[in-house]
Amino acid sequence: MMPQAMTPLTLDAFVTNVAGMGQIMRWPSGITADTYIDVFGSTFCKHFFLNMYSGIYSGNEYTMGSDTKSMKNTMDILLFGGSTGDEYLEGIHKRYQTTYVPWYRKILGVLCVYTDAFSTKRNLKRSNTIVRSISTDFKTTDPLTLHRQIEDLLRISSGAWYSHVQASNVSNITSHIVTQVVKKKDSEHSEVMSDVALLLATCTDVISADVPASLRKMAIAVVDCGKAELFQSLTPEEAVDWLRSDESGRLKQDFATFIEIHGHRCVRESELSEKTWAMEPAKVVRTIQDMTKSDHQLRETKKQMTEDEALDNIKSTIGPIKKKILRFLLPYARAAVGFRENGKSLAIKSMDILRQAYLRLAQLLVNEGRLPEKELIFYLKHEEIAELIKTRSARLINKAVRLRKMMPALMAMEFQELITGYPTPIEDGDTIDVPTTGELKGMPVSHGVIRAKCRIVKSLDEANSIEQGEILIVAYTDIGWSPYFPLVSGLCTEMGGLMSHGAVIAREYGLPCIVSAKKATHIFKTGEEVILNGTLGTISKVIHITQEEEATE
Repeated sequence: MMPQAMTPLTLDAFVTNVAGMGQIMRWPSGITADTYIDVFGSTFCKHFFLNMYSGIYSGNEYTMGSDTKSMKNTMDILLFGGSTGDEYLEGIHKRYQTTYVPWYRKILGVLCVYTDAFSTKRNLKRSNTIVRSISTDFKTTDPLTLHRQIEDLLRISSGAWYSHVQASNVSNITSHIVTQVVKKKDSEHSEVMSDVALLLATCTDVISADVPASLRKMAIAVVDCGKAELFQSLTPEEAVDWLRSDESGRLKQDFATFIEIHGHRCVRESELSEKTWAMEPAKVVRTIQDMTKSDHQLRETKKQMTEDEALDNIKSTIGPIKKKILRFLLPYARAAVGFRENGKSLAIKSMDILRQAYLRLAQLLVNEGRLPEKELIFYLKHEEIAELIKTRSARLINKAVRLRKMMPALMAMEFQELITGYPTPIEDGDTIDVPTTGELKGMPVSHGVIRAKCRIVKSLDEANSIEQGEILIVAYTDIGWSPYFPLVSGLCTEMGGLMSHGAVIAREYGLPCIVSAKKATHIFKTGEEVILNGTLGTISKVIHITQEEEATE
């Protein structure tokens, strides 16, 4: 959701919200800390880190009366695709063993979790109404007035993010219950997760899954109207103009609808300084152009499964009672995935409104000679902007300029997925232990087996090199990668869990996918032929034996 370094303005608008939400969510159990930074996350060198002990692992036997190991493993599967080990379990016990929470607060904490679950749909609807009703026509010419309006927008954005977190909790709870029902004492973890992935493979109203689906639909329309060759010959910017012209026919409305619904999304979409698809539509149109080059791969391939069909196809043996329980639970679990994705889209929409407001404010400051260029506003904090409006402080401008110069170095910093203690960036000389075996195990999250050449992509800037039909191997994905999903035949990520973005979209799109395949981008090389098994959770190199080797054998 927030990889790499963030600008100071984003830290104000996003991280403070996340920390505050953690504070609110922990209140019912009576373990609220004195400071926000202790709750949900912290920053180092402008990078955001989740605080596992004080945030994600805060639900345990000491605070909510739940089994600590079971709760930890549940969160690990959702975030990392598997358990992080007993070392961190001991850390949870050390952190909370002296914490006293009265029994009635423990019960209250559990009840609040399930009460939130029942109110999620209503809360999302209310937040959606509020966010959609905000006027983005910031006509005022007074910077101080607009700055005060932005403070109101920050509160609305906080509410939207809280609704998203609520929806995520519901999705986590329902998927966890489904997992517990499927699992037996002697069950293998990968087999259980493979079955859960199959059961959750057809969810309703997943707005983020509409991104690749809509792009594929437009690519098919370009091919069907006989304009594929013309469309491919245009530059991405020219292709945008063509889609917006009457010459494109019904594609004009399709493209306008796509931008209206998804135009606020982009890579690192919570970062205020990033350009959205509405601001730079050529980013997504380029992938439509690539799709039209292989129209035979554009047709719908996913088989939609009802709850009964999914239950009949899982490998785990379940009795009639469990089958009835799952038949009852599945509609709620599948709907919860849609709630989570819709809540995320709503929260990002609120961030985009903030982005537009700050850019308008930046233009006013440039017009008044208080800011040398618009983009510098992202390197100031919200209160620093107010100070700049009142004082024309050269010190703040110099500070913003220095931070912008430092940002490439901060962006280049990489950290281990799990860190205990003070964060230490990975140095260029650090060795990476890479398994010598040609097969790598991950977590199966979307069924299917595919054999194809792989493409290693370490940043979205390299994504334009993706060719039709390749298996994409990346460290992680966010919504910014979605336009490339129709081009690939499979997906493998080093990070992620059952409900990560790549997993959800892959299931809805019918794309074989595994997550939590550690060091995959170091083990495999672009162009190698691999077999991705989204059912078993493996990816392996295809070993080609030469005639000389066959003769030797």
